[in-house]
Amino acid sequence: MDGAVADFAGDALYAVVVYLLTAIVGVRVRSLVVAAISFALCAAIEVAQLTGVPASLAELFPVSRLILGATTRFAHHMPPQADR
Repeated sequence: MDGAVADFAGDALYAVVVYLLTAIVGVRVRSLVVAAISFALCAAIEVAQLTGVPASLAELFPVSRLILGATTRFAHHMPPQADR
């Protein structure tokens, strides 16, 4: 798999892992609440990638790249004139 399909599959698997970890931590929490918390965590990580903070943390702590990522994939798909 490569290209957009791989990007979406990777994002979906990452979201599933976040959901499962949230469900494990909050064993007695309703599934709708677990889903909302998982969505908020995933959204916060994606928004943080726009700031460059995860890239800075990845330089200090390379393992953080696995959790936070270093760049957003959306930025790589933007046309060059949008970067200015």
